[in-house]
Amino acid sequence: MEGEKRAAPFAVEVPYKRPEMQYALTFEISQSCSADSDIVDITIDAQQAMDPSTIVKARINSFGKVNALVQHEWRPRSLVTLCAEVDIKSTEKRPKVGLAVAVS
Repeated sequence: MEGEKRAAPFAVEVPYKRPEMQYALTFEISQSCSADSDIVDITIDAQQAMDPSTIVKARINSFGKVNALVQHEWRPRSLVTLCAEVDIKSTEKRPKVGLAVAVS
């Protein structure tokens, strides 16, 4: 049992009247076992398609990490992505922000 990790994911896709406005919600409970501790982590993910070319994602876990991502396809197969991560339980850690551009 030492070093073992167990996970139980659950996903829901919410249908909208407009097919381009898709929404998905995911819950995951994972447990890591070691000789020192037994750690349980709960993660909640949400994803929303704002329009056919823009996706917004968010995630929070029980350790206090919050992630967000906005991705836009500004022309076929070319993406602009803005992401951020904040540790809300630690005041000493700075938030992380990233920007990526993929052109093809």
